[in-house]
Amino acid sequence: KDFFKKWVLYVPIFLIHAFTASFQFRQLGGDNGIIREEGGHYVTVSIDYSENWTHTLAFEHQSAYWSRSNSTVVPVIVCLDTCDVKDSLWRMMDIERGQFESERKMANLPLKIQVAIGFISEDKLHDKGMSIQIMEDTILWIKKFTKGKSIIVLSDGCRAQFKSCHMVGWMSTIPQKFGIRFQWHFHCSCHGKCLCDCV
Repeated sequence: KDFFKKWVLYVPIFLIHAFTASFQFRQLGGDNGIIREEGGHYVTVSIDYSENWTHTLAFEHQSAYWSRSNSTVVPVIVCLDTCDVKDSLWRMMDIERGQFESERKMANLPLKIQVAIGFISEDKLHDKGMSIQIMEDTILWIKKFTKGKSIIVLSDGCRAQFKSCHMVGWMSTIPQKFGIRFQWHFHCSCHGKCLCDCV
């Protein structure tokens, strides 16, 4: 009896949450989602902190002098239309644009390109200060190598990293500071998987 009463109270809350997550996924990554939609000169950015990467440093050939250290790895995936990629980026990636676009058309895929940028740092706090620095570097990269006029950021809602009043205050300065339109969307709680998790 008690289980059934709790279950009856919980199911509507779960269904609302599940519907929100499903709707958000379709809006962002579905067939007609912003990640697949072409045109508009916007750039989508997915960001998520990865696990700390442990590496061993060997200062001497004796094992007694080996030491372990951790680094923070933050993958950022930038997705944009091929027409918004500047020639300098095509050359840097050593990709022939015409061939890339023809292969995408033959595979019935949108004319989009995704670029993975990895940030590695000794900073292991994973805080808003690091998030701001990473995003500012990413925005400068976007302005240097793309013709995008608007940035749409997708991330989870971690309060320490992204979803706080401090970050919202910083976000409000982006259009004036960098001369580009800017918006940030948070994944539904417990449904924050994105392309960064594949890297």
